[in-house]
Amino acid sequence: MQQDNSRSKIMIGKIPEPFFSVIIPTLNEEKRLPLILKDLEEQSLKDFEIIVVDAKSKDKTLDKVRELQKRLKDLKIIISQKRNVGFQRNLGAKKAKAKWIIFMDADNRISKNFLKEIKTQLDKYNPDILSTWMKPDTKRNKDKLIANLINLFIEFQKKTKRPSILEAFLCIKKDSFNKLKGFNEKIKWAEGSEMMERAVKNKMKFVFLKKPSYKTSFRRIHKEGTFKILVKLILLEINKVYNKSSSGKMTKILYPMNGGSYYLSDRNNKLDSKNILLKIREKITKVYKNKTKKLIRQRLDTG
Repeated sequence: MQQDNSRSKIMIGKIPEPFFSVIIPTLNEEKRLPLILKDLEEQSLKDFEIIVVDAKSKDKTLDKVRELQKRLKDLKIIISQKRNVGFQRNLGAKKAKAKWIIFMDADNRISKNFLKEIKTQLDKYNPDILSTWMKPDTKRNKDKLIANLINLFIEFQKKTKRPSILEAFLCIKKDSFNKLKGFNEKIKWAEGSEMMERAVKNKMKFVFLKKPSYKTSFRRIHKEGTFKILVKLILLEINKVYNKSSSGKMTKILYPMNGGSYYLSDRNNKLDSKNILLKIREKITKVYKNKTKKLIRQRLDTG
């Protein structure tokens, strides 16, 4: 009688893909990055990989990551030749193995069940893109108010043609991300919201949830002050409308990409309030003059 050896055969298959690829762009984040990596290490859901895309940090960021690689087997490092978060995120996405990509900032903090709860929501809603409410990393009432206003702003805009999103936490299907061709690397500010506009045009499903929430750093607000941040945001929006872009010299000045070192330095890397207000006035005047000229031309043509 011939023996059936089929059961004794060893089947060698592909290594299972992780459920999530967590991509974190970094630049001089030796203080903050180890904290979010520790949070990821302690997640109840273990089915994910971490990709740190570093833009040639000059501090000990990479040393910290390499130290953690001894404990986190699925922690990878990619060196970016450009200091551009859009470029860094796209670079990480090219190496991502999972069907779901999570873009996360180096100064975030998450609870131990965060990824598990995100997976539950993905299974429930099956969106193309998902994000959640955020909380400040402080207990200041002022910071809580600002966070809630930002959350409500995103909530109210989520079903419009121009939904907003914070790049601090963005979960997206890899297929959807590839269809959108990733982040626009020319955009220096609000690159996530620009991608969301393209997602709407492609009729993609966006879900914005109150829970589970994550904590994000308010260090920029603390360094520059609430008033100056708000004024800068106004000027950036005017610049976007006037130039049809969030790139260019003005954006680089108002929203510098210096990574964690920006918050450790005492150098005045920003315009003072008086100069910012003057810039706003100049922009508004230019927009008004151009619109006036356009109306005059239209009337002359029709007359």
